[in-house]
Amino acid sequence: MTSDLSHKVAELEAANARLTRLLEASREIALDSEPLRLAVGYCGFARTLVPAQFSAVGLLDDSGQSLQHFALSGDDGEEFPLAAKPGLQEGVFGSLLREPRPARYLNPDGDPAALGFPEGYPPVHSLLALPLVTPRRVYGFLLFANKTGGREFDDEDERTAVALASHAAVAYENALRYDRTLHELRESKAELLRGHEELQRQYLKIQEVNRLKSEFLANMSHELRTPLNAIIGFSELMRDGKLGPIAEPHKEYLDDILSSARHLLHLIEDVLELAKIEAGKAAFQPRAVALEPLALEVREAALALAGQKPVSIEVEVDPAAATAVVDPRSFKQVLYNFVSNAVKFTAKSGRVFIRIAAEEPDRLRIEVRDTGIGIRSEDLPRLFVPFEQLDAGTAKQYGGAGLGLALAKRIVEALGGRVGLESVPGQGSTFYAVLPQRS
Repeated sequence: MTSDLSHKVAELEAANARLTRLLEASREIALDSEPLRLAVGYCGFARTLVPAQFSAVGLLDDSGQSLQHFALSGDDGEEFPLAAKPGLQEGVFGSLLREPRPARYLNPDGDPAALGFPEGYPPVHSLLALPLVTPRRVYGFLLFANKTGGREFDDEDERTAVALASHAAVAYENALRYDRTLHELRESKAELLRGHEELQRQYLKIQEVNRLKSEFLANMSHELRTPLNAIIGFSELMRDGKLGPIAEPHKEYLDDILSSARHLLHLIEDVLELAKIEAGKAAFQPRAVALEPLALEVREAALALAGQKPVSIEVEVDPAAATAVVDPRSFKQVLYNFVSNAVKFTAKSGRVFIRIAAEEPDRLRIEVRDTGIGIRSEDLPRLFVPFEQLDAGTAKQYGGAGLGLALAKRIVEALGGRVGLESVPGQGSTFYAVLPQRS
């Protein structure tokens, strides 16, 4: 009785030792995330748990219809040279995949062909075959051939092999997921890199096109200004009678020529200034100046622009902002573009208010308010876009090239400031610019 108990204890201790080795070895091998290396690793250490002359691992492809990998190793570390992989439609392998459950075979003659191995395999006298299966699918099989220390594999061998195969299947499935995810991440990274490189190429191309455009506009503006100045000069001489008497009807025509030429010259100068700013070649020369005289100059020019349309323009300069360090030319250009836009869209007998104030210790606010037609909220984002007009009806009725506000915005931003507006349709608009300055 005592002998039987001691024998049972010894068996339990041996089984416990084998399970401990199973867990330790499985944990170590499962750390390998490369699917094929993981499977071959199981093939190599399987015989330390199930005594066999050699073991093998077969892995199916994604279709589950053919072998993708097959590894066979012997107890002396020998890697058997295999002329061919086993067929999956015959012998042990066909049965195993049709009914994925453990199976034991005895083959006294040792002929490997009797179990479905192709020619060239070592003799197989006993075989323990197990599927590598999870609830998702069958991934392949694990084989133990020629039990060492016995004639055939027993129940204990099968229990150990089942635990090993179960763990191997889960680990292999996880490795495949990791490998697939890693592959997808690499593909995504490569795609992002390709997209980034393409964006860089497009950006450089756009920069080059923008540079060429700016150079073209600058060159064309210079070329156009020369003949225009001649037209304006000679027209003034003729209108003023300095080249001889001029009939009254002819004088009216000359006034029209002068007005059109000056308008065109102003447009060309706006295009040239916009091209310079976009090319980063705009030069500003800030100095201390009195702001009210500059505002009054702009007022007179805007009144001349209004012509016969009776629009009043009022100027208010905060004493705290009477003198400031600004670039006079840019200051007048921004203010003129705001005021001319206000005059254009203000009806007869309307009013335009110019207000200049110190907004912050180092900030100057230029504000132009009108009683004009106002602007719809959906049209606000289009206001400061070069050559953009709100709609065909407005363009036909009020004219203009859509450059004034865009140029004012570019100048203010180049000076480190910002522009903005507030508007109510039918009640008028307020355009403003906030500029850095030193009083």
